[in-house]
Amino acid sequence: MWKDCFLSAACRHIQRVGEAPIYPCMKVYDLFADPAMEEQMLTFALDLQDKWHLAGTNRAYKREGDRSEGGCADSRIAMTIFEHFVSQARFQEAVDFFKERASKNDPECAVHAARAYLAEGNVQAAVELLEDLLKQLPNSKLACCVMLEALSAKGEFEEAERFYESHKRTVESDSLAVINVAHAMAKAGKFGTALTTLNLAEMPTPPLDPLLRELIPAKCSKTTHEYSKEKLTDLDAARIIALRLKEERRPGLDKNLNELPAKMMTETDRAAYNVLVTILEAIGWESVLEVRSKCFIMREDVEKRWKQIEDEAREAEASTAGDAEKEQPDPIQGEQSTEDIPEAGSSVKVDEAEKGKGGTAGDEELLPVVLTSEILPDEESNELSVSNSPLPQPSTANKVSSIEKVTNKRLCQLWLDYLVMTLFEDLRCKREMMAELRDKEAESVPLDTIVKETILTGADWLRRAQLSRRLRMRNEAISCLEISRQLYERKSKVALAVHIEWMDFCISEGEVESSLKQIASVVHSVYMLIPRTRRIASVHKVQSAVFGLVSKAGLRDVRAAINDMDEKSSTRIHPVLLDAVNWHVHRYDD
Repeated sequence: MWKDCFLSAACRHIQRVGEAPIYPCMKVYDLFADPAMEEQMLTFALDLQDKWHLAGTNRAYKREGDRSEGGCADSRIAMTIFEHFVSQARFQEAVDFFKERASKNDPECAVHAARAYLAEGNVQAAVELLEDLLKQLPNSKLACCVMLEALSAKGEFEEAERFYESHKRTVESDSLAVINVAHAMAKAGKFGTALTTLNLAEMPTPPLDPLLRELIPAKCSKTTHEYSKEKLTDLDAARIIALRLKEERRPGLDKNLNELPAKMMTETDRAAYNVLVTILEAIGWESVLEVRSKCFIMREDVEKRWKQIEDEAREAEASTAGDAEKEQPDPIQGEQSTEDIPEAGSSVKVDEAEKGKGGTAGDEELLPVVLTSEILPDEESNELSVSNSPLPQPSTANKVSSIEKVTNKRLCQLWLDYLVMTLFEDLRCKREMMAELRDKEAESVPLDTIVKETILTGADWLRRAQLSRRLRMRNEAISCLEISRQLYERKSKVALAVHIEWMDFCISEGEVESSLKQIASVVHSVYMLIPRTRRIASVHKVQSAVFGLVSKAGLRDVRAAINDMDEKSSTRIHPVLLDAVNWHVHRYDD
């Protein structure tokens, strides 16, 4: 029991979830206090390894039954321990634990060692380890998923596709594996195949997903009245609505930025979203919609198309019955050339009134997303004959199957349809942002002038920066972060969220001086403006940031840059740098 409690408390510390309210007597142990504390946690974890599966898994599987099939490698315990090492850039320690210790009881745990190699950038070592593991466990979903990620990172996109085809029965129920191969196909330029493959993934719908999607476009009156009494049965829903109402009460926030659905994406949603962004970067928005139209039929079209097929079939039967009473036509005259059959139209419909909205910036017109497709051509109607007799109508699944067979398209899943709409909303806000930034850039206006003239708040520009990062717009992200910082400072407000966002961005870019500047700003905000009881989360962010920077640039360069900083900032960051040496962070000896 003591080992269970200790391991649970340590995992809660790693996940930054604090003390469980239903177990107030449980203490959350700080694993950074002493290396011996971490080793105690790892020892207890190995002793309880046969119980890891009882913690469940947070991986996205296509079928609910697959969740109970995974072993300890798929469990939340294994994932949490892996995140603990990787968040500190301690990749070799992760390899040692999972490859040398945890894999003795469960060989599949070695997959996390391969994931650590990938995080370190040693792709070849990850591929070799996974090849050896798949010889022992050819049906490991987790190993296949990571292998697809490794092959894509290595640039072997064709090999990733072949691997997926040869292991399709194993990985088809693992949504993340399907997303990985879709991303590889997108990078290889096979955009249609990438979208159809992505459509095979089935995201586990969050319990509040329908509610959240209704709340996004809802007005204040609808949010406060209808949902609060009729549809709220979950405590988490009340929390989300309370957060939304709090945001709506904040004056001056831009409504479009405040209601962007992208901020509610799950981790798996973000992985699929990145596939769409990769395709968008390569071919543009209009071509994305064209490829989508060629690959999919929309759910809203099924009944409409089937009704049209029924009507045309009845008209054909009536016409045939009328012609039977007349003389038989010449067979030659009754033939019809296949050249006259019209082709299926595109599902992309452009509303002329929408073209002029959102400014003129951008390389192309931002076509709106239309969730309906064109009507079935005549040849499709003829192949799907519907009896006029009052027999039971086919089910929706049978209708979809018939239409898919004739059109050679697949039904677009709701989650993917929603994700495309999410991308459209991001692009719409990007268009407005670029119109403002490019107008000022054309006039050679400095950012200080934009700060004085903008009607948006610092929070709005921060969301624009996050939007730019999602769409991989580096320069725009930097501009938005600087504008947001200046807006906060003009009102003498804490810009902690801006500095944390900027810190993460600079570290991902590997910029030492810029990263340390933002780290110093975060530390200053933490020590000066946040109550002592709330410092721990931000301090861990600083520690992870410094460790990540050391793993990218090396200890020597980071230490030299810290020595060039002012005395106060240097004094505050130096202890964290010593922790990097103490914990043997990647490249601590470089």
